[in-house]
Amino acid sequence: MSPNVAWPRQLAGMCAALLVGFAATGCASGDFVVAQVLARGGSSGVNAAGASAVAGGGAEGLAGGGSGAVAGGGEGGGAAPDCTGRVLFVVGSDTLTSGDSAILDRLRGLGYVVSIIAATMVTTDSAASADFCFISRSVRSPMVNASFRDQPIPLFVTEYNLYSSLGMTADATDASGGDTLTATDLSIADPTHPLAAGFSGTVTVLAPGKGQYGWGVPGSGAVLVANLVDETQGAAIFAYEQGSPMFGLFAPARRVGYFLDIQASTRLTLEGWAMFDAAVQWTAGRCATP
Repeated sequence: MSPNVAWPRQLAGMCAALLVGFAATGCASGDFVVAQVLARGGSSGVNAAGASAVAGGGAEGLAGGGSGAVAGGGEGGGAAPDCTGRVLFVVGSDTLTSGDSAILDRLRGLGYVVSIIAATMVTTDSAASADFCFISRSVRSPMVNASFRDQPIPLFVTEYNLYSSLGMTADATDASGGDTLTATDLSIADPTHPLAAGFSGTVTVLAPGKGQYGWGVPGSGAVLVANLVDETQGAAIFAYEQGSPMFGLFAPARRVGYFLDIQASTRLTLEGWAMFDAAVQWTAGRCATP
């Protein structure tokens, strides 16, 4: 059997249980775990779309920090390791997209210990030992639904289809969505908020390209930080402080809605990475003020 083939489901369940406590024994090495890929020391392949297949190490260096790992959090912006804490990174499958790989590198470069779980394995207890949770745009929302809605853990959410089930937007078709655009700029709506990373006015955060960027129409308890230029439907970046009123509940912990397309992190500019870092650090609340 190829080392990248998932083992039987009962063993996947054993490793999913270990994942909750961030123990990698029997699943993979280091701080990198995907519940459905359990081959220890396996090579990491590349599929036809160029995405790295998750395994227990190998040439891409995803688990063990090998040749594919980028020091300092990736070529996007030279992040310095200055944060602490454990991140639960919820992804769409046991194969990382290049966008998810870039985010993984960045989170690790910032200093976090990252554990990864495929969305199909998520339960309400999955983040019990995490300090915050990053939900990738690669997640298909029915896999996660409202598993984290009432959990007192900070959430960084790039999957706009989850906004309403998490109470971040209203449950209406015009409250959240995603549009395919070639926009590269953000218009900063609140330059005083930490998520603006000190920027004001219009900021070029993406290299040219096309993507389906998420937006949301948050409630009055949210801070609207930035709008994507050419997107008129809703906010690209918005945030709720713990205790702020959302839709149907008060925020159990910080909540951030973020516009990133599934592969957009591969096109972030230095300014884009600076804003990403600031958003992660504010969400986690475990770093010095950016």
